[in-house]
Amino acid sequence: MLKNYFKTGFRNLSKHKLFSLLNIVGLSIGMSVTLLILVVFENVVKFDDFQKNKDNIYRVYTEESNPDGRIFWAITFPEIANVLEANQSIEKVTRINSGFSGDVTYTKKEISLSGYFADSNFFSVFNYKFLSGNPKTALTDPYNIVLTEKAAHKIFGKKNAFGETINTKFGDFTVSGIIKEPAGNSHLSFETLGSYSTISSLKNKGFLKNESWNWDLKNPEYVYLLIKNEKGIASVKNQLDAIADDIIPQNENISLSFDLQNIDDIVMGKQMAMTIGPSYPLLDSMIFLSITLLILFPACFNYINLSIARSLDRGREIGIRKILGGSKKQIAAQFIAETFILSIIASLGSLLIVEFIKDEFLMMLAPASRLKIIDITFTSYFLAILLAVITSLIAGIIPAIYFSRQKPLESLASKVKPGSFGALNLRKALVVIQFALSIGFLIGIFAFMKQYKHALNFEMGFNKKNILVTPLADVSYNILEHEFKNQSGVQSVSFSSTIPGNWGGSETIVKSFENNDSIKVQEIFIDENYLENFGIDLLKGSGFNTNSPKLNEFVLVNRQFEKEFNRFNSDGNEKDKILTSEGKTATIIGVVEDFNITPMEKEIKPLLIRFDPDKYRYAFLSLEFDDISESRKNLEQVWNSASSTPFEAKFLEHYLEEAFDMYEIAIKVLAFQGLLVIVISCLGLLGMVVFTTRNRIKEIGIRKILGASEGNLIWLLSKSFATLLLIATVIGVPISYLLFDFTLSQMQFQYVGIGFAEIFISVSILFLFGGSVIYWQTKKVASINPVDNLRNE
Repeated sequence: MLKNYFKTGFRNLSKHKLFSLLNIVGLSIGMSVTLLILVVFENVVKFDDFQKNKDNIYRVYTEESNPDGRIFWAITFPEIANVLEANQSIEKVTRINSGFSGDVTYTKKEISLSGYFADSNFFSVFNYKFLSGNPKTALTDPYNIVLTEKAAHKIFGKKNAFGETINTKFGDFTVSGIIKEPAGNSHLSFETLGSYSTISSLKNKGFLKNESWNWDLKNPEYVYLLIKNEKGIASVKNQLDAIADDIIPQNENISLSFDLQNIDDIVMGKQMAMTIGPSYPLLDSMIFLSITLLILFPACFNYINLSIARSLDRGREIGIRKILGGSKKQIAAQFIAETFILSIIASLGSLLIVEFIKDEFLMMLAPASRLKIIDITFTSYFLAILLAVITSLIAGIIPAIYFSRQKPLESLASKVKPGSFGALNLRKALVVIQFALSIGFLIGIFAFMKQYKHALNFEMGFNKKNILVTPLADVSYNILEHEFKNQSGVQSVSFSSTIPGNWGGSETIVKSFENNDSIKVQEIFIDENYLENFGIDLLKGSGFNTNSPKLNEFVLVNRQFEKEFNRFNSDGNEKDKILTSEGKTATIIGVVEDFNITPMEKEIKPLLIRFDPDKYRYAFLSLEFDDISESRKNLEQVWNSASSTPFEAKFLEHYLEEAFDMYEIAIKVLAFQGLLVIVISCLGLLGMVVFTTRNRIKEIGIRKILGASEGNLIWLLSKSFATLLLIATVIGVPISYLLFDFTLSQMQFQYVGIGFAEIFISVSILFLFGGSVIYWQTKKVASINPVDNLRNE
């Protein structure tokens, strides 16, 4: 019996080639996107699977509780590693510092590489295959560096890299090992590993901060443990609790605790601040997967529509089957079998599409993803078959029920009762849903594009044109200030602890000098030229003056600080004074206009601006527009005379654009998915129009003989489909507007909203695509010679 189902199914599909082609193409596209996401999800689940000890590898993370809530930090205190080494339940402890990245130089060849500082236990905890060098000693000595095979090839080509010396911004390093690229994806994504013992020397040079139990987030470190067995986890957690209770300095506003996270839970576990690798929370992944189903469902709708549209062709077949004794179950099984055949063929097509687009999809997600590869595995083929089975059930169940419930005489007469499926109610509803989804994707694309454009052009309260940003590295700011100012093309120079609009500063607590009220504020450190260089308005008081003694006792605040604290008074009494987190008294000498020290999607918060040259990390050079290229070359020469590290500089606008990568990704993904949904919907509409017009060929011939014009016939055939597009618009526009308006308003504090233009363009594109399909087919039928139509009848 089963053999007959499939044999009959193949015959029917081969007989109706257009029907089969439209469905196979539509299902292949829809299944390919869903399969691609399933394969990506499969690869995400397998992060770090190549680590042999992954069940026993844990990361120490920090939980901070403050008046605003709880924050989970992937980083922790560097000293915790030293304390935990004495725990008998721990086999190895390794520390990772994420600060080892930048350009490396070899024979005047500069290559940008990413990496970490790692201690000598790194390769005892994590499993990597060495091509050259000894894993036990490769990271023991200062200024040793381990390269991945790909990194070594980028720098040295075919030359053996082992033992060679390369220059970095931290000095000269000797290649002490070369490792093979990992067999899979890892949350530890690096091209180089510098020896952790180098950090002691770098601290003396001022590159990195000294270790302490002070909660400082500017130099993050990660501590990983290889625990001997499951019983040892409780012992380690107890020790971490003791550290939090006995060692960490107490703060009335902030309390800290520590916990363990298995390496298997890092990528898909709880979201953490300053995580070292990618984060794919399970809930977000499920939401993303659900969105991709919006592409598969229209493909299934196409099959349902086209199957029911063919009811007149299949009516006699169904009637004869029933008269000869065929049961409802057998009729339903026949249509399920046909759908399964189509789905299997489509799944093979989807695998080919996935193989073709997976690399492009990876590039599309590049700013937010650490996926290096998307492997098509045996599991992927199993997922393809499973998806085919699910699709065949989703797409085949309604046509199967519809045909199996038809009465034999009605089937033989190719008639259906009014109000049944044949009355087109379901088919119309499915077409409306398809195009409502299409218009939703279109509105989403243009809404994100509008917000992205607004973000790039947003006035952040400071000048961002032609500002070159240079990390200070090992060079004194005094030297740079003097040398840079003397260069032609440099209009002004200033220094700060953070990059405006990109954030990298810290938060602190300040108290009222009068009543001890406290407030949480953001904190940055600037020099006396900063406000003028960035064009930030001083509303009250004065800025920093280097001729004044004890500048560290004076502070500036922004307008938001003044509103919340309401303590500024130009008379200079105690209302101008605050207590800093160090317990020192500081005097507010001025109020500046609010500006975005954080990215513009965040609300401007109270800001404390202080003067402390020891905190400066960046130099900001305002360059003349007409001579930027030449100015940059001169600045690099000045830098090279003052420092042995390579010159690093990017324009401020580049930093700001990097903050909006999420919008670029959202636009790409929505455009990709939206295009597929529209194509699938138009394929379904094409099939509907083809079968509907074909069944009205005799009517069209008679109308044409009786004098109906070609234009009248086109309108007669197309008006019902145009009405469906209009209904889809009426339903899709308000739902899409509310959805994306809510989503973007939650993402962006500076939200511009969805306007008439975005909706009008989206609707126009929908009618352009849908109308073109309708007009193409109806004109084709309306142009046929009526004599030929009637003769064929």
